[in-house]
Amino acid sequence: MSDAEILVAKAQGYAKSAKKMEDTGNTERAISLYREGARAYLDAAKRTHDRRKREERLDFAQMLYLRAEALSPHKTREYEETEEKTLPAPMEKPNITFDAVAGLEDVKEEIRQAIIYPLKHPEIFEIYKVKAGGGILLYGPPGCGKTFIAKATAGEVSASFYHVKLGEILSKWFGESEERISGVFEAARDSQPSIVFFDEIDAIGTKRTAEDPVIGRVVNALLTEMDGIESIRGEKILILGATNQPWALDPALRRSGRFSRILLVPPPDLSTRKKLFEIYMRGRLLGDVDLSKLAERTEGYSASDIADICEIAAKIPLKEAINGGTPRKIAMNDFESAIDGKGSSIIPWFSLAKREIEKSGEADVFRPLLEIAEKYGGK
Repeated sequence: MSDAEILVAKAQGYAKSAKKMEDTGNTERAISLYREGARAYLDAAKRTHDRRKREERLDFAQMLYLRAEALSPHKTREYEETEEKTLPAPMEKPNITFDAVAGLEDVKEEIRQAIIYPLKHPEIFEIYKVKAGGGILLYGPPGCGKTFIAKATAGEVSASFYHVKLGEILSKWFGESEERISGVFEAARDSQPSIVFFDEIDAIGTKRTAEDPVIGRVVNALLTEMDGIESIRGEKILILGATNQPWALDPALRRSGRFSRILLVPPPDLSTRKKLFEIYMRGRLLGDVDLSKLAERTEGYSASDIADICEIAAKIPLKEAINGGTPRKIAMNDFESAIDGKGSSIIPWFSLAKREIEKSGEADVFRPLLEIAEKYGGK
């Protein structure tokens, strides 16, 4: 059973339990379970490559959210005024920098131009009346470092980092989702320089879900906040978004002043793959292994795939030792066995990307991705 199918089974269990709670008058518990079921369906949809199944799972997620919304009192929140509110995205201070990011030099330079250079040389940017911050959308196949480079960006300038996820924003209470969005941006303004990172933004910002009565309000709140940052010169806030489905995003999010920079985070190239093997095997009991050859064999693999290969290879001598063998170093043939047993996880994604980009009519916008997709998924 795939991860997506496991999540669907969980979602169905939540929905069934929610209906029982609703029928027995336990409305509060029913609302909570309907929300859990909707989130599980959304997570399943993100992991589903088949378009029809993905649309079906999004429909179920929407249906459960709407049922929870219908059961919720649309008046005032039932909590004590003294109850402490917590941000859905607590502030972090990442300690990693671009030095920890293998490859992606073009992406790093674009981010430097947007926030790092303005922070280090504000007087020069003031001369030319070029403001810092703005929005950058990172897109590309899953497992290639979008979240990691977002955190490294914050580390580069010791910025406050707010990692926003859909499940932490949506609320059963009418109007609270919008309040949470506003709360994150308010905190970001109070702790400048700051970076607000919307992970898997396609979950709320697609052309399809933007029309949803629940999620649509969240999208509108996000657009309002982004427009507010754009209108105030001197604010040192960078908005980063990440998506594996850029073709599905509402074009309103890509308007100037919002996510006006769209950067492809591609799969690692040859030199980056070698560097990744070095990073993931650092400190391990490694034998005579040709990392260059491993890098050659893993063309079209994601950074996450390479991390998995290193884990699989390390577990081969580990299992031997557990079964009574003499502990030995991780050998070249262990890596070869790991690669033989694990194909690239992103090749199917490239096939999907190629079809969807061509269907969207925006081939020019996503030309860099289309070129890679044609290479790996065009067969």
